[in-house]
Amino acid sequence: MEAAAEAAPPHRLTALRMYQLGERVSDPRTAAPPSHPSGDVPAAAATLAADSVAELGLPGLVLAGPAGQQPWSIAQGWADLDRGEALHGSHRFPVYSVTKLITVTAVLRLAADGRLSLDDPASQHLRTIRLADATVTVRELLSHTAGVASPDELFFAATVPPLAEVTGPVLACPGPRGTFRYSNGGYAALGQLISDITERPYPEAAATLVLQPLAMTSSSFPERWPSQDAVTGYQLAGDGSFEPVSPQVCVIPAAGGLWSTAADLVRFGQGWASLLPGGLAREALRPQADRDPDGAQIGLGWLLHRPTDLCGHAGGGLGAAASLLCRLSDGRTSVALANRLVPIEPVNARLARPVG
Repeated sequence: MEAAAEAAPPHRLTALRMYQLGERVSDPRTAAPPSHPSGDVPAAAATLAADSVAELGLPGLVLAGPAGQQPWSIAQGWADLDRGEALHGSHRFPVYSVTKLITVTAVLRLAADGRLSLDDPASQHLRTIRLADATVTVRELLSHTAGVASPDELFFAATVPPLAEVTGPVLACPGPRGTFRYSNGGYAALGQLISDITERPYPEAAATLVLQPLAMTSSSFPERWPSQDAVTGYQLAGDGSFEPVSPQVCVIPAAGGLWSTAADLVRFGQGWASLLPGGLAREALRPQADRDPDGAQIGLGWLLHRPTDLCGHAGGGLGAAASLLCRLSDGRTSVALANRLVPIEPVNARLARPVG
């Protein structure tokens, strides 16, 4: 069970979702899931991968972490059940909201180059769409404290339409300023800001600013579900069998459109700060607002939890779940990817702390 609640007392529930666990799976195609390690995989990580596939009822799972120049990874299970295609670390997943960390880094690179200031009104740089509140700053968009509304419909589609067809020409800003309220609409605005400043489509600009410098050669922003080197996304049917989800992609690339491999995400986690001046990288991890009373905070896009020494982001959508975590103390990164939507971050949290 996964729940979300308002940050302020009395902490009313705002969302509730339930997932069937592995004991409900009766699909014979998942028997004896293959295991494919790459690099120097810690023994505890291999055990965690096998246990998690069984406990959570996953078609496939990839875990990865750093090991010198080349990340290690362990792939457990299947990329496609109908074809009997075993999962490998080279398979690409939709990582959904983990994408926001790419967007954050692209914006910070533009700030480092003097092309914007974090405290500029975002509307100063927007040309294609605009915000209803012209005083909302770039910093507030990055930290989900701008009060920008998210699109109510059409978050997934067979192909990516022009952004204005998703958001309309004006993004409403009904929420309170200065209070954390997760906003895909705010990241839609940031993606357009990147595009308007660079005069290039967001996917091209993000690739130039972030993916290419970090040698994330297997990462991209496809306009439709890829046909090569990509997992099939699944959901668990009532009879305990896995069925493919509709092959739809996120229609807001800057909020959830990245497809990547576990190794590429490790490269990002280990290397993003090297693309920025030290002060700007530290600012990204400085708390901007509280997220809950238990120590969770928001930096510039980075979700922070200092009591456990972790920061990062999770992502979940049609047929997939992703988690990237970095230790605040030393930057050590771990990644978990699954081709079924379940809360995968607890698995990655176990990987981030004791392994290696």
